[in-house]
Amino acid sequence: MVKIPTVQQLLDDINDRYRNTFTDTQKVRWMNRVQEQIFQYVPHESPPFTFTTVAETSYYALPSDCEPQLIKYLTIERKATTDDFKQLTYKQPEETVGENEEFYTIVNDLIYINPKPTSTTEGKDVYLYYNKKPAEISTSGLSATPDLEENFHELLVYGVLERVCAARKDSIMKSNYASDFEFLFNRYQKIYKNTKAEFVRTIDRLPKRGISRRRGHTVGSITNTLS
Repeated sequence: MVKIPTVQQLLDDINDRYRNTFTDTQKVRWMNRVQEQIFQYVPHESPPFTFTTVAETSYYALPSDCEPQLIKYLTIERKATTDDFKQLTYKQPEETVGENEEFYTIVNDLIYINPKPTSTTEGKDVYLYYNKKPAEISTSGLSATPDLEENFHELLVYGVLERVCAARKDSIMKSNYASDFEFLFNRYQKIYKNTKAEFVRTIDRLPKRGISRRRGHTVGSITNTLS
């Protein structure tokens, strides 16, 4: 059985390729940043995160690997246990909204759903679709394996080596490692684009329509609506 490289093994590879006196803490910090940047440029779609609405509860926790800017969209059942979903509109907290308008927003890293579920409207399944962020690489987890696909762990090695050489003011080797990183990253982008998993999405079965507000309905900002 082939063992997937650990963070420690990647550090050993870095040190074997280029002698340096930087601490593991510094190199792991660079490695973590490289992986974060890769995930920013090549979005990794997560399996949908699901939860069920509860009466008198508007706030729901985001999954641990999700940040607000990584959210793609959110769907909710039209009626509980019907498997008939609609996509909720996202609103900025400062936007003006109707009291009973259906939408969601993010407040303090929590999902806020409006209107607040009641005892008669609770129990709806909600699906959140988002691009995940990678688990943090740290010195406390040297035996762990980075989230980046195993065949491209060398990107982390090249990324750290480029930074090591930059700090050492070794412009020639920095340029070499930067070129190695760019070549492999371009391959990674093409391969990932063609092979990434597509997760099943809930479907809005009704025709698409513009959002409308009833005339005379009292409106206010979301920040005043949240409670």
